[in-house]
Amino acid sequence: MDDVVHLARVHSPFVSLELARLEDGNWEIVEVGDGQVSGLRDMDPIAFFRALGIALDSNP
Repeated sequence: MDDVVHLARVHSPFVSLELARLEDGNWEIVEVGDGQVSGLRDMDPIAFFRALGIALDSNP
């Protein structure tokens, strides 16, 4: 919960958050940014979110 409080202190209308799943199944915040460089770049958004959904479903 402390991480959420720190995230709320970022003074930006949009934030990016990088997460990593640890070997024990817990999640760790890797980096928080103000969103200036976030995005999918050249990747097709539909393909990205489809792959993300599959990955999340297969790794509960």
